[in-house]
Amino acid sequence: MPWSVARCRFLLPSGCPEALGKGLSRIDDPQVADALELLMRLNNDLAAALLADETIAPILYPLDESCETYDYEAWADTYIFGAGLGEDWF
Repeated sequence: MPWSVARCRFLLPSGCPEALGKGLSRIDDPQVADALELLMRLNNDLAAALLADETIAPILYPLDESCETYDYEAWADTYIFGAGLGEDWF
């Protein structure tokens, strides 16, 4: 069952300032609530795709506007950074 925003509020305190920016660490801030809602939608979409045995792809951007080469390094760096925000989650 995908997580709801209410079930994920415990995730905010540890990594919120780094993930959302300084000043956005309070759960009662409307911008934090909006960002959390979008993150949970993404989480739920990914969970549903995985449960349905669908393939998921990382969100990648081109290295520049004129080429078709994608920036895997930026995706990997961001993934490692985000995983580190979760502390000992595994």
